[in-house]
Amino acid sequence: MFNATQEPPVVATKTTAVTPTVRAKSPSKVSSLQEILHAREQGLGIRETAALFAEGLKELAGRGHNLYGRVLLEATDANVKVTYPLEGGERQMIMMASNNYLGLSTHPKCVEAARDAAEKFGVGSGSSPLLVGTYPVTKELEAKLAKFKKTEDACVFSTGYSANVGVISSVVGKHDVVIVDRLAHASMVDGAKLSGANVKVFKHSDAEHLDRVLSRCKNYVTKLVAIEGIYSMDGDIAPVDEILKVCRKHDAMLLVDEAHSTGVLPGGGAAAYFGLEGEIDLIVGTLSKAIGCCGGFVAGKQDLVTYIRYFARSAMFSTAPSPPVMAAASAAVDVMQDEPERCEKLWENCRFMHCELKRMGFRVNDEPSPIIPVIIGSMDAMRQMTLELHRNNICINSVIFPAVAKGSERLRISLTANHTREQLVEALRCLEQAGRNAGMVNGSILPKLPRGRSFLRSRWRTPAGNPRHQPRDPDMALQGSQPANDVPPNFAPWRERLHTIIFEADTPAGKAFDVVLLIAIVVSVTAVILESVSDIRERYGIWLTATEWFFTLLFTVEYILRLLCVHHPRKYATSFFGLVDLVATLPTYLSLVIPGSQSLLVVRTLRLLRIFRVFKLARHLNEAEALLHTIRATRAKITVFLFTIASLTLIMGSMMYLIEGEEHGFDNIPRGIYWAVVTMTTVGYGDIHPQTPAGQALAAVAMIVGYSIIIVPTGIFSAEIARQRGFNTKACPGCGRQGHDIDATFCKFCGTTL
Repeated sequence: MFNATQEPPVVATKTTAVTPTVRAKSPSKVSSLQEILHAREQGLGIRETAALFAEGLKELAGRGHNLYGRVLLEATDANVKVTYPLEGGERQMIMMASNNYLGLSTHPKCVEAARDAAEKFGVGSGSSPLLVGTYPVTKELEAKLAKFKKTEDACVFSTGYSANVGVISSVVGKHDVVIVDRLAHASMVDGAKLSGANVKVFKHSDAEHLDRVLSRCKNYVTKLVAIEGIYSMDGDIAPVDEILKVCRKHDAMLLVDEAHSTGVLPGGGAAAYFGLEGEIDLIVGTLSKAIGCCGGFVAGKQDLVTYIRYFARSAMFSTAPSPPVMAAASAAVDVMQDEPERCEKLWENCRFMHCELKRMGFRVNDEPSPIIPVIIGSMDAMRQMTLELHRNNICINSVIFPAVAKGSERLRISLTANHTREQLVEALRCLEQAGRNAGMVNGSILPKLPRGRSFLRSRWRTPAGNPRHQPRDPDMALQGSQPANDVPPNFAPWRERLHTIIFEADTPAGKAFDVVLLIAIVVSVTAVILESVSDIRERYGIWLTATEWFFTLLFTVEYILRLLCVHHPRKYATSFFGLVDLVATLPTYLSLVIPGSQSLLVVRTLRLLRIFRVFKLARHLNEAEALLHTIRATRAKITVFLFTIASLTLIMGSMMYLIEGEEHGFDNIPRGIYWAVVTMTTVGYGDIHPQTPAGQALAAVAMIVGYSIIIVPTGIFSAEIARQRGFNTKACPGCGRQGHDIDATFCKFCGTTL
């Protein structure tokens, strides 16, 4: 087992049996997993180790921190019903721990293919592949995989793990060397050990270090370099093109494990992504990730694949994959190629989630990926966050040592094409809250998103405009040639143009519209005010009424146009300005039924708040947003503060009633409380004041306390405002709301691209 915390070795290693001379003592109490494993390596017996491990799991379960073994009660998807034996009951959870990247495990074509194969061939293969465990659907799948990977042949295995173990252990032996990436999957490490070959490690994705390692391996017969396309724990893409050049320089074979890149990277995998189809010696993959089934495969030259068929022990001595699984995987390969929009949607979700996590202050990988590690680095904090997320119905895996290096404990987020934007925003909200509670992030970034809206797929395209065209530049392939717009299907261009004019103030047309609107609001409110003056109403009543109806009809048309041009009318209608715009038109119509109600039209003055956006008073708008944000963020502290003040006024008012009594005007406790309030907040109105020395002393204390307590809310507000960031004036095209951070790419209220 390679310790990821040490400098990778560059000398040959051999697997040898170790007999401890001294039997290790069992720890006196339940220890950490690291201590238990260390004791086992030092010679602790398996029975003692197992007992310690079971006791440790029991202790973790008692604190609610052992969330392994959660059971799915329905097909794995973006939202799934889950039960956990240690807590009982069921939860409907947002699933962010599944490798079902393209959502094909429940695709109707895959399910139908599996059903048909089960009816025709049964549910089991009955034998190993080399004997009589191969069926027509097996051969069909192998042919499709070879064509999909643009290789001569392919061979399937029962699992992806057995594929790596079988392939590596069969193609190298004692006269050969295997050089694996430092972060290579356990199956590659185990295959290297099982082969009996010499094993070396090179720094993660470091082609220069690989070059130095290979330069010392000239005397080995076969040199095999093993890497992953997308690394399972860090989610980064290997520089396959650079590593292949080094391999060719030293006449070494290259094996790329495409478990997490098949069907995920544009083009179908890492080889296609880098334009290296047909050039990589061995491509190993799995059928259990993007393909959505179960199994593994290897693809390459026909003679090499044939050799593996006969000498891969993990296939030879294992029952062949079942016909229903082979048929479902074969259908999934077809769907991947026929529905490229699934890959596009997956990467939209990747970019959104990665961007927002970075903006919230989490430590994540450098580039978007379907695998996003959120590095916690603290076992206690990670357990706390995992438990809180579970209780908030967000299912995310936690990864600890020895799966990753000590100090890099993480939450491992897995995204799929089936995740809706609402689900991602809700997961971000819960992650931000859990991170804040664990001391990982500060501030509130995302509000709670109302559930129920279906995600509207954006028009993501690669540079050539063809979703099947795959560029050589990785950044261009992942980021797309243009940002996602989240425009609903069939959203007419005139509605987009109308939205720009009505909701945006950054264009000449938008600013002109808002200036005219403000003038109309001022004139209409002036007419209402003048109508309330009896002399003016008697002389110009008819004209004022006509003016009132003109502006009411004008604002009604404007309100309807706003509903038409926003992507999600209900969100605008229920927003603050949406409600104000509606209420501004209702009083005139109500006056037909309730005389005099038109005077309520003064509510139109609230629409003048748009002056901050129209005349680009961004600084004042930012300050207003920051103030509102601060009030929301500090409401708990302010509530406690106000409760304390209320208690003080009650106590001081009651004491003053007892001290002064009725003869000095304090004839009841409420009057004493009134005196305490005005004394603590001002210096009193003089309408009632204490006359006894004791009462005056209490008044002095009340005034001193009053001056002192002013500092408390000021300090709370100031500390919170200091943490706030600026806001921009963009209106979300989806919900129409404003107040987004300066560096925001997506709407923090609905997730639509700004």
